[in-house]
Amino acid sequence: MNNVKRPSYQSIQAAAKVLDETGRHHHWWPSSTPDYERLDEIGKDEFEAIVEQILIAAQQADREYLKRRK
Repeated sequence: MNNVKRPSYQSIQAAAKVLDETGRHHHWWPSSTPDYERLDEIGKDEFEAIVEQILIAAQQADREYLKRRK
């Protein structure tokens, strides 16, 4: 992970809610898909794992960008 800190659970949840709301607004997944808050435990864990990877990738990209600027 290149010394990247794992995002807090609160950050993951906040980002998951934004991703879910944005995805619904743009019809990225079927309307029959339960919203983030109503996912079963496994679905919520999987969605949060995806969001965590996105946040980590963003953090890594920021670090790489800052390294290149030096």
